[in-house]
Amino acid sequence: MTAAVPAVLCSGLTHVYRDKDTQVTGLEEVDLRVQGGEAVALVGPSGAGKSTLLTLLAGLVRPTSGRIQVQGSDVAAMSERDLLRMRAHGVGMVLQTPARNLLPYATARQNVAFAQRLRAVSRRDRHAEAGDLLDSVGLGEQADRPARVMSGGQQQRLALAVALARSYGRFKGPLPC
Repeated sequence: MTAAVPAVLCSGLTHVYRDKDTQVTGLEEVDLRVQGGEAVALVGPSGAGKSTLLTLLAGLVRPTSGRIQVQGSDVAAMSERDLLRMRAHGVGMVLQTPARNLLPYATARQNVAFAQRLRAVSRRDRHAEAGDLLDSVGLGEQADRPARVMSGGQQQRLALAVALARSYGRFKGPLPC
């Protein structure tokens, strides 16, 4: 019996931020293994490297050294085109500041539907799926409210629905929000 490919695998992951006169180590020798379906929380003080790790996993920056695999693909070796494809179809990221994840003028349903646009799904099905996703994060009754008038907590839950919208079929059912 073969073991499942980990959803995330990092080994010896290091990232150093450099500018003209300074260098700061944002992450040093991190090893991480996350199986599909496993929930993991990153906790630590400001400056501990949480955001750096997430931006590396999403392929937004390249590591200084070490290895990153997401669903068996070597993120550090991917072309820019492959990274865009991965972010569009396989990786959802919810940033700490909710407003950075959302279109503030659009309704909750429109935000989710916008994230679904790259999937080959009819407009009617997108509308229904958006409603299901909003229900799953406890925002079903807020579907037609603009994101900008929602509370910070509601915006975070909406951002989670948006992040999950690209992989809707894999995440049906209520989420622990």
